[in-house]
Amino acid sequence: AQEALTNISKYANCSEVKIDLSDGEGVLTLEISDNGSGISEEALKNPAAFGIRGLKERAKVAGGWLDISTRAGLGTTVILTIPLDENSYTTTEADFL
Repeated sequence: AQEALTNISKYANCSEVKIDLSDGEGVLTLEISDNGSGISEEALKNPAAFGIRGLKERAKVAGGWLDISTRAGLGTTVILTIPLDENSYTTTEADFL
């Protein structure tokens, strides 16, 4: 969440941010959305520039996944979903390298 909020404050030029944290159906879901400038196609193709790669890697280590939807001028929504069942994922030393 911190990385997404940092990116919003640096790049989004927005007037509103919404954060929703919920649990249900065996997963924890964090949704962060803004009404800012969105992320360009170019930035999405080079995810390291906006920390997207790091966000996806962190989600994977936690056994979850990350979805990003964005439209130029209409904002961005980041949804992180993590299973609540600790047996549904495993981490190894390689996950942290």
